[in-house]
Amino acid sequence: MLKEAVLSLGKMVQRVFRDSMIAVEHLDIKLAERTIASETELNKLEEGIEVSICDLLALQQPIASDLRLVVSSLKIAADLKRIEGLSINIAKIPGKIDGGHIKPLVDTRKMADIAVYMLENSLKAFQTQDVELRKSDSG
Repeated sequence: MLKEAVLSLGKMVQRVFRDSMIAVEHLDIKLAERTIASETELNKLEEGIEVSICDLLALQQPIASDLRLVVSSLKIAADLKRIEGLSINIAKIPGKIDGGHIKPLVDTRKMADIAVYMLENSLKAFQTQDVELRKSDSG
């Protein structure tokens, strides 16, 4: 249940990041607004994960592999929250730009694709507990 919630949050954050980058690239204000509006839903899911973790720690006193899952879930949820916050900030950019881009966004798409790929692999590594997959993205 906890792992599924973290993976669900990861997929949602991935979508928010991707949408925010598309909104900036194309100066799509409507997409940016939809992306910003998803913040409330994401915050509820993040809060639910934190409550679940606190309940698990307080009521079930997990040991060994269960404790590793709880701790890694807490850390991953915190990182996803940071990515989500930054993505929301990125999504606010199209509303602040009048006209068009001053210079072409040459490498923006490539950087976004690399970031999404790294996030996808990190979530796969968490889901499958594949340490080698996680290491492949850590540079």
